[in-house]
Amino acid sequence: MFAVHVVLCLLSLSLLDENEDPLDYWDEAAVLVATFCSMYFVALRQRIAGRSMGPPSTS
Repeated sequence: MFAVHVVLCLLSLSLLDENEDPLDYWDEAAVLVATFCSMYFVALRQRIAGRSMGPPSTS
């Protein structure tokens, strides 16, 4: 999950340019929603595959 977050951060940094103005509010919101949806999708796939990132249950 951390690796996905790093990749998404690098992709969002590629949207910025040193000479440009910051992103508009709608663009920032779109990036934020896309990031959260992507991370949720990866977490859901891991859970379905049975590869939970937490410690094994004792019950």
